[in-house]
Amino acid sequence: MLSLDGWINGLSSLIILLSGLLFGFFLIYKAIRTHAKLLGVMGIAMILLGLVFLGLTTEFFVVLLSGMNLDNSGGIIGILGYFWVAFAVIPAVYIGSELIFPKVKWYLVVVFSVLGIFYELILFLDTASSFNFTYPNIPGEDLIDDPLVIGSPFFLFFLSYVGISIIFDGLGCLIKGLKSEGIIRKKLFFLSLGFLIFLSVGTLDQLHLPGIVLLFVRIPMIVSFWLWYVGLREVSIEKKPKPKKEVKVEEGLFRLIRRPDNITEEEISISKEKKICLVCKGKATGITFICTECEAIYCVNCSQAISNLENRCWVCNAPIDPTKPVKEIVNQVKPELEIDVKKKE
Repeated sequence: MLSLDGWINGLSSLIILLSGLLFGFFLIYKAIRTHAKLLGVMGIAMILLGLVFLGLTTEFFVVLLSGMNLDNSGGIIGILGYFWVAFAVIPAVYIGSELIFPKVKWYLVVVFSVLGIFYELILFLDTASSFNFTYPNIPGEDLIDDPLVIGSPFFLFFLSYVGISIIFDGLGCLIKGLKSEGIIRKKLFFLSLGFLIFLSVGTLDQLHLPGIVLLFVRIPMIVSFWLWYVGLREVSIEKKPKPKKEVKVEEGLFRLIRRPDNITEEEISISKEKKICLVCKGKATGITFICTECEAIYCVNCSQAISNLENRCWVCNAPIDPTKPVKEIVNQVKPELEIDVKKKE
């Protein structure tokens, strides 16, 4: 039966994998809709970084389903995870160089693509010397851990990739943020913090850490995906208008609407053309009131409210209800109408 350490290792690996896929595909979707190329590149990088935990996640599901560990005779757990690192570095270098050295970004991408080929060759041809796999004492009780052999060629390649990503993405976004202002600076700081946290604590993941201690490494990595998302999500620069004040009374829900200082011809024209109430801007369906003088349109609720309050058309001041007196409002604070919107659709 899987131990507590095994559950922590497996679940945290699964969450990191799913976070990378979820946020990555979402950013790619947003990039396609907004034609933002850099956003799509970052989405690809997120997916690849999440797939670094594919080996441990696969091992986790095998143990849950069979009660036994995955057959790791060929080092498949390490290959499934570290295979994606070289591919993740390429979009990361592209993003960082776009921010720091945009004129030479393609040269850097080509250089690290070639280095990535050597990385993959060492991974597949020298797997046994690259990993120091740790097997549980009782099969199925824990997951097979896959730390790298310190000092091996593959370890040096991996460490170089981490250092490059920290320089190009972590420090790159930080430097660019310090030179920027406002919302751009804030977003770049979020991106920088995400890279620095993920890459630095990800290096500590190479150690054979017990489950509880492992949480202090894995949780910050999961938070990194959220930091990247916050740094890249779209934020409207326009503040949303505050909703109109609403109060609840015994008869239902009422909306308070104040008579405007003036009504433009455009508002009147739109009201007539689209058959919407001039007061509440709702669709004037069913029983409506049309002013006999100017043909302004009111829904039944608004016409009754105006009739009880001032009994004047908002456009021409003609009486809404001819049987009632018109109340003139002079040098007074304009009253608010209580419009019953509970029955309105």
